[in-house]
Amino acid sequence: MRPLCKYQQVQVLLPHLQTLSMINCSDLQPTWLLKFTNLRKLELKKVTPEIMEVLCGPEPISKKLEVLYLCRWGSDCSMNRRVSLAKYERLMKLKLRIVVMQQLLELPPSLIKLTLERTELMEDPMNILKNLPKLKILHLYQNSYRGSKMDCSGADSFPQLEILKLIYLPELEELIEGEEMGMPKLRKLIIYYCPKLVPISERLQRVADGKLKLEVINR
Repeated sequence: MRPLCKYQQVQVLLPHLQTLSMINCSDLQPTWLLKFTNLRKLELKKVTPEIMEVLCGPEPISKKLEVLYLCRWGSDCSMNRRVSLAKYERLMKLKLRIVVMQQLLELPPSLIKLTLERTELMEDPMNILKNLPKLKILHLYQNSYRGSKMDCSGADSFPQLEILKLIYLPELEELIEGEEMGMPKLRKLIIYYCPKLVPISERLQRVADGKLKLEVINR
């Protein structure tokens, strides 16, 4: 029997696959994702623009997707236009690391936890995030946002948010509260290494009926 050549093309058919974890996209044909129709968890590294095009295409690769982690450790994957993950109606957890974007992706209302790291956003992400009805945990890590202001104002903003972490955002100067402040369920606010950020207001510290745990370290 003739052995398979290392580079021989094979057909990928895994319709029942539910978890695909820490796959290097250099080993993955973008169109293969369209065959994983039962995926619930997807973790990809070295994400390419071609992979992003498939993920953000007109139809979801899986209508059952609940967890998505994307990391670019290699080729350029900067997104110069707004793309959408809103069609993933069951997506609950999303982490984007080193996927450079000018503005935040469109997100589904089902999202519960969001982590951004080194996404280099220039447009304030809070304008979108504060309207997500189920968002409970928001982590904005190292250079996820390069702007100077975050608008957290609005009586209806962040209706379910419980944990907010702002870590190493060196350009951030102000959290805008406006006349009315939402976040009625916020119980933990952690701010590390945001050296330009003005002192946290007393009103923000009193949010959630005095049950807020506040940690601020700016060194």
